[in-house]
Order: sequence, then structure tokens, then C-alpha cells
Amino acid sequence: MNNAVRNSARLFGAGLRALLVLTVVCGVIYPLVVTGIAQAAFNGKANGSEVTQNGKAVGSELLGQRYDKGKDSKGNPIPDLRYFQPRPSAGLGSNKTNDVNTQYDLQVSGATNQGATNTDLIAAVKERKQWVADTYGVPQSQVPADAVTSSGSGLDPDISPAYAKLQVNRVAKENHLDRAKVERLVEDTTEGRVLGFMGEPRVNGPVVHTTGPPPFPYARYRPPATRRPHSANHKPSPPSDPAAQPPAAHRSRRPPPRYAPARPGPACTRGRATAASPAPRRSRRPRRTH
Repeated sequence: MNNAVRNSARLFGAGLRALLVLTVVCGVIYPLVVTGIAQAAFNGKANGSEVTQNGKAVGSELLGQRYDKGKDSKGNPIPDLRYFQPRPSAGLGSNKTNDVNTQYDLQVSGATNQGATNTDLIAAVKERKQWVADTYGVPQSQVPADAVTSSGSGLDPDISPAYAKLQVNRVAKENHLDRAKVERLVEDTTEGRVLGFMGEPRVNGPVVHTTGPPPFPYARYRPPATRRPHSANHKPSPPSDPAAQPPAAHRSRRPPPRYAPARPGPACTRGRATAASPAPRRSRRPRRTH
């Protein structure tokens, strides 16, 4: 009986020690080491590939987002054409109602699973193609596929270079910028194929919207005010009239500094110390009298 108790206690102690050691190694040391390596070697990716603007996180390179300026009378979002518009978002459904997710809802991810012969998909593609052609002034034959179809996740942040170049004229017009400057911005932010052969060239929406000088891409940016321009009703203050100032005899004389005692005699600044210069050394030579 005693041997059985000892064996049970020995096994219990060994199991408890193994539990404590594995908890410290796998639950404390290993996560800290992996987190430290990730923060040191892959700081941006380890923190969610955040896109910052003016020191604040405004999005992620991995997630697309819409750029709207309000809603119409039917409650549909109105695209803000100052920004490059992303590809349509049509996930599995909203987390509130059982409909198609068109708002890049981050809590819902997935495809519509609609085939090429689905009437709803065909009608949606035709409607999107007509909107893109009318908005950017191009024939429907030049509208790329990613402009009218959603990605597999519904949250893809990338658009094709063809769709980005399609929007250059309108984006430059809305932001009052030179077209060549916006074209150069698109070229600078275009990413090539992964490892040179996987995937297609792409333009990341959150990245292109936080790159470049104001007012585009972040059209809401306002530079700090330095001097307000004169308006039509603004009247500058007239210059001071020297004649209106009191004569020098009536002006108050500043007292001499504390470290320079006043000398008796007529008011004279010769040989008197000022705040800018110390008191000059007195000459031992006798003054000449005329």
C-alpha cells in the first residue's frame, strides 16, 4: 500500500514538474522569442501591415476599403472620386442581414459562389460596367474584369494597373493635380508578380492613398495655416504716424541697469553701461579742455 502511494506521488510530482516546465517554455519563453524576432525582423508585417497617415493608422495593406462621400436617397453609398475606387465587394453576406456584403465588412469574408450563368451576377456585372464607363468616360470594352467582379475574399485591397490607369484622369481632375503626377504615383506604387512569376501586377489601394503630396491622395489633408490671405473686406492697419508719438523729451527714460550705478551730472550716455554692453573701463589719461 505504501509503495502504491509513493509511486502515485512520484508520478504526480513528475507530471506537475513537466507541466510547469512546458508551461514556462511553450507559454512564456517561446512566444516572447517569436514575438521579439518578428518585431525586429518583420516589424510592419507583425503589426498587421498598417498604413499610417500623419502618424495614425488609417488602414492595412491586406484589407480593401471603400471611399465614399455619403449616401443617396435610396441609402446607397456615393463613391468619392477623389480616390481610386476599389474592386466591388460581394462577400457571403452581412453580419446583420442575410444579403450580399458590399461595404467591405471586415467581419464577413468570402465569395458569392455565383456561377457564370447566374442571372444576378450577370445583371450586377452589366450594371457595374455601365457605371465605370459613364464615370470615367471610356467605352465598356476597355473596362477591366476586376472593376466589375469581386475577389474571392471580398476584401482584396489590390486593383489591376489597367483599372488604376483608367481612373487617373478623373482622380487628377477631382484633386486639381497634373495628370502626369498621378500617373507617376500609380507607376511608383505598382507591384510586380511575386517572385517574378506568381500572380499579376497590382496596385494596392491603401498604399496609393497614403503616398504622394497633398491634396492627393489624402484629400482631407489640410496644411497648417501660416498666414491668412487678405480678403476683399480686410483692411490693413495704417502705419504708425511718427508725428503722433510724443517727443523724446516727454518719453520715459529707462533706468540704468542695476550693475551700472548712475553718475551725477547731465544726462549723457557716454561711459554708461547698457544691457547689451558692459561698462567701459575708465581711461587714466586726463581729459583735454578746450
